[in-house]
Amino acid sequence: SQLLWLVLTFGVFYLLMHKVIAPRIGALLDQRHTRLSQDVEEAGRLKAEADAAVRTYEGELAAARANSNAIGSAARDAAKAKAEQDRRAVDATLAEKIKAAEVRIGESKA
Repeated sequence: SQLLWLVLTFGVFYLLMHKVIAPRIGALLDQRHTRLSQDVEEAGRLKAEADAAVRTYEGELAAARANSNAIGSAARDAAKAKAEQDRRAVDATLAEKIKAAEVRIGESKA
């Protein structure tokens, strides 16, 4: 009689596992697998977007650096030209003062 109850109990639990619990666990595993693969696809899409944004940012940064270098070079060249012009003007003024001083010195000697 104990063997009969063991077989009946085992059979009932086996049918319960086979018909109810295993399909629920299988559905849950399939659902998790589906959600996981969707999350992986979403992560791949977001990574691609982030990579594109980084490439855009680096391109704009390179353009801004080139632009700032060009502006800096233009400002440097303009400052050099202005300094050279001012130096020439000062040299011309000093040359005139030297000539005037030499004339006065020559008159004083004479």
